[in-house]
Amino acid sequence: MRRLFVAAVMAFSLAATGWAQTEGFKTYKSADGRFEVSGPGDPMKSTRTIQSEAGPIELENYEFFQNSDKYLITVSPLSRDVADGYRNGSAETRKEIAGGFFSGVSKGILKSVEKAGNCKVTKSESEFAASPPFSVLEIEVSGRDGSTSYIFGKFLFTGDRAYSLVIFSKSPHEEGTLKSAAFFDSFRVFQSPPAKTTKDSVQEKSGLPRT
Repeated sequence: MRRLFVAAVMAFSLAATGWAQTEGFKTYKSADGRFEVSGPGDPMKSTRTIQSEAGPIELENYEFFQNSDKYLITVSPLSRDVADGYRNGSAETRKEIAGGFFSGVSKGILKSVEKAGNCKVTKSESEFAASPPFSVLEIEVSGRDGSTSYIFGKFLFTGDRAYSLVIFSKSPHEEGTLKSAAFFDSFRVFQSPPAKTTKDSVQEKSGLPRT
């Protein structure tokens, strides 16, 4: 009986801690209606163009901040060749294409933070049978100044876009884990934007702001 009581207290404590860490989170929906997520406030949106084998690609970045933690969503449109190959390919081909993206973005994150100190990958898993397929990554960074920080990543691959969700956390590991779970689990992808209402169409034509 005592063990059950202790377990119940621990479960309640974890749940309360998780609520405290996500207090102030609110749902954000992208302007194009392609995704939504629960994050700390409104994000700062920016774009940048990178060169790829298929030509220039414009990336969209959405940055949320909470204390010393940074939440980042990067949206990358896929080239027509890659999108067609994924859409029309066999299960093995789809796995190869998605796996290539997961591997590439994981290596890119490791390369970008290795200058900060010693990096240790503590988790790296992919689920190709999910819809959409995704991969998760956790990195522990031991800074040269003796500090410890954590990077939590989740990467999703849809038919025409790839999404990277990354949290750079200086919070204790348990807090960072709770925050990342709330952030990642709230993320929703919509294959096509929701249909516009008559009111939306009238407002767009008139140039009036939405209410």
